[in-house]
Amino acid sequence: MMTQLFKSILVGLTFLFLASCGQSVCVMGIGQCDAPDKPTSALTLTANPTSLSVKGGTSTITVSGGTSQFTFHLFYTNCSGGGISNENVSSSSLTTTYTAPQGSGKCTATIEVHDSSSPPEFKAVNISIDIP
Repeated sequence: MMTQLFKSILVGLTFLFLASCGQSVCVMGIGQCDAPDKPTSALTLTANPTSLSVKGGTSTITVSGGTSQFTFHLFYTNCSGGGISNENVSSSSLTTTYTAPQGSGKCTATIEVHDSSSPPEFKAVNISIDIP
């Protein structure tokens, strides 16, 4: 009888000291209880327009959702130059501008954004460049 009572008390105390913290578990204050905030919505990335045919032409890049503190990365396929503004910007909704290269030719600019969730979520958008 005493053993059953002791087990019941032990089980009750175990549940008392367990605390759920997001995807982590904290036991009596030991563990990872400072889980990052969950995103309010899925990360999205858009470009408008998605093709450019003028030297120095621009495209509006819009990111929304995800977890703030976004990092932008720019990659080119068969071209160089151009770029984006506002790298490492902290915001839950952000608009930035991509500027096409000053040279001529055909290529693709890929803009990728990473948020600060753990693990980070990322999205990419392609902009076709065909400058005569």
